[in-house]
Amino acid sequence: MNQADLIKTIAIDTCSTQLSVKLFLESLQDVLKKELKINGKFELKDVGIFQVMDTAARTGRNPSTGEVLEIPAGKRVKFKVAKSIKDSLK
Repeated sequence: MNQADLIKTIAIDTCSTQLSVKLFLESLQDVLKKELKINGKFELKDVGIFQVMDTAARTGRNPSTGEVLEIPAGKRVKFKVAKSIKDSLK
């Protein structure tokens, strides 16, 4: 499912316009970014938890040339799906 399909499906399920659903999703994305920046964690009950994780510096290799290069430390976002969703897949 792509974003356009998601917007269309939510609009039908909630009897909303596609524009209002699109604006809601954009707003949710903005809130998610701000919350991750401030607190490092964002939880949507019954959906999952987004959490900022630090990555250590490491050495990598360019696959085409074999050249060894240093990859600097950084941050990434980890998502842990809620138990209710995991259980629904069984």
